[in-house]
Amino acid sequence: MEFTNLFRAPKPILAMLHLKGEGSADVLTRAMRETEILVAGGADGLVVEDYFGTADDVAAVLAGLAADPPPIPYGVNILDDGPASFELADKFGAGFVQMDSVAGHLLPADDAVFAREVAAIRAASDAVLLGGVRFKYQKVLSGNSLQTDLRAGMDRCDALVVTGDRTGEETPTDKILAFREVLGAQFPLVIGAGVTVENCAQQMPLGDAVIVGSALKVGGVAEGELVACGRHGIRQCDAGSPGALMKTIDAVPAATADLSAVGVLYDLRTDRRVVATTGPDWSDHYTADSVVAGPTHVGLTTGPGSEAPVTVMERHLYTREALLPLTEPVVLPVCTQPVPAAAAVQALLVEPGQVLMLEVGVWHAPALGVGSPSHYHWLAGVDEYVESEWVDIAGGPLAVRMEAGP
Repeated sequence: MEFTNLFRAPKPILAMLHLKGEGSADVLTRAMRETEILVAGGADGLVVEDYFGTADDVAAVLAGLAADPPPIPYGVNILDDGPASFELADKFGAGFVQMDSVAGHLLPADDAVFAREVAAIRAASDAVLLGGVRFKYQKVLSGNSLQTDLRAGMDRCDALVVTGDRTGEETPTDKILAFREVLGAQFPLVIGAGVTVENCAQQMPLGDAVIVGSALKVGGVAEGELVACGRHGIRQCDAGSPGALMKTIDAVPAATADLSAVGVLYDLRTDRRVVATTGPDWSDHYTADSVVAGPTHVGLTTGPGSEAPVTVMERHLYTREALLPLTEPVVLPVCTQPVPAAAAVQALLVEPGQVLMLEVGVWHAPALGVGSPSHYHWLAGVDEYVESEWVDIAGGPLAVRMEAGP
């Protein structure tokens, strides 16, 4: 099968499973959960790699994927062991193999033997081969020109992979263009490292696919935890790309949003539903209506900043809840559906001096700060016999794109 026929998207985004974990059971559990996140987020393919794990871990994950196949192709990369990668791909139905280097990394005598081995392995397998040339961390020992090494690579694989010098480092544009000049427009070119939110609009048009790993992790490093959202995920791409890897929603001012199913917003400074009293050197404003029935409690919450993923929501089935920002605006993700789903989440920006009163049963996440952790008071009834109901957001996690209020 040709590379272009393996994926449904015209420019597929292939996401890495790095196999991080404490022991084989944890590695497998994490990988299956990360698979769910990446598939839900719109990845077009998965690469199972022993970056942190072992070849046995790769085999276990591939067995799990084969037993319950995801709706997207998956491939394998046993680092520095192409034959083992093909063996596992054939055993567990992986659609492709990635080899970090297929040309340029060996002395001429060794390269001739290597070329025959790769040809024999490919002839015996249905897996598509993605091969690197002058790949990250690889020394160039061939003594050949870039054009000669690339021509050899084209003979040995179905798509060529280009990277910078290190994991997570942006692939230089001039290197991508140099590869493209030799490969021409028809041979598939995969940008294998360093694609991020900030550069994807520039990088995506230059290749036929991208591989993303570190960009989906906290801190933008392979060692981080997978969040696949916020600025750590690919959320903005050019019009010719497959689109956002993770769903991103825009924060909108609560004052202009449709709150008919959410609740009521009070502006304690200007609202006609607010009673104002003043004295010689003070003023006071309070809602004319009672906002919470029954015994009421006041709380202070410190929430995450805008880079945090929105993964879970809670709701209260017995009380309304008021949210009151302190000195900085906050953004509250809410959902009025029976179960919280990414497609139905609103992100409401609430300014200091405003009070957002949520109706009973409205799902909401912890409020996010605009760029930094949030701090806000809440006012609600608290029933010690009824705990909050926290659930995962279907189709999540979510990223919230926000700006400070006017």
